[in-house]
Amino acid sequence: MSECVLMVAGQSNGTQMCSVPVAGCNPVAGSYVWQPNSVWRAMTSSDGAGMIDLAAGVLASGFSSVYVYNCTYGGSSVVPQAAFPSYNCWHNPNPGGPRYDCEVQVSAGGKSPQAVIWVQGEQEVVYSGINPAFDIAAHYKADLDSLRNHLNGLWGQCPWLVTPVGRVSTFSTQAVLQAQIDYATSAPGVFLGPSRSDLEVLDQGGMFVHLTGPACRIFAGRILPLLLEVLVMTDPQDKAAIAALLVAVAALQAAQATRDAELAANLAQIQTAINNLCAGLGALESLSPSAVNWPIEWAC
Repeated sequence: MSECVLMVAGQSNGTQMCSVPVAGCNPVAGSYVWQPNSVWRAMTSSDGAGMIDLAAGVLASGFSSVYVYNCTYGGSSVVPQAAFPSYNCWHNPNPGGPRYDCEVQVSAGGKSPQAVIWVQGEQEVVYSGINPAFDIAAHYKADLDSLRNHLNGLWGQCPWLVTPVGRVSTFSTQAVLQAQIDYATSAPGVFLGPSRSDLEVLDQGGMFVHLTGPACRIFAGRILPLLLEVLVMTDPQDKAAIAALLVAVAALQAAQATRDAELAANLAQIQTAINNLCAGLGALESLSPSAVNWPIEWAC
């Protein structure tokens, strides 16, 4: 298969995946990450263990190389009202905002994403907890849809894997979580990613939000099979490869069916021969003793 270009986008837990190393987690050759305002560089063991594992899994599936854009911004929000500070909003088109930086990365990197892994939602959880009268669910779906349509309009249509919001120790995640599920299960080209709410998070002054390095590896392992399924469903080249494989499998099944039929016919002929032999031996046994000068015992 050809190269695979991915984007991890969202806020701080996406940053954890792409930037928190774990001892002993080393990248596989063919894994690259975009160095902002620079070049595609080979991943190193200093990069995030979650991103390294994700790239390794994609390579193991048959892709020749993997390129990853890290478009994650701590505290960023897709809902403008929830952004703090206000420029940290995915709808901010100006320098310093997540969307602007994301667009610049893809333009400079020269490779359009084949899939976006969206890791976000904690900021909206905090905002809705402080402002319970605000309809965060409705705003979240509309604002995420607007962002996705804008970016896909720049790069071409690519699938988005929306991962449900993780743990936020001080507020309920229910409204944002349900909005993400509703959106991912109803919008074309959007798929629901795996949960991370049960994974280990850091204790940061009593605030439990950010995944640990080992937890990022578990999270990446959950993302991988869903990501590969999405890539297969949406990449024409992969579809052709799978179609060819299915044709080959069908041919093998047909050949096996032919062999099974031939074997059944042969067994029937053998059984007929055995029945005929038994009938002949039975007739022989019925002869008078004077006609046979040796003892006969038949098993038929």
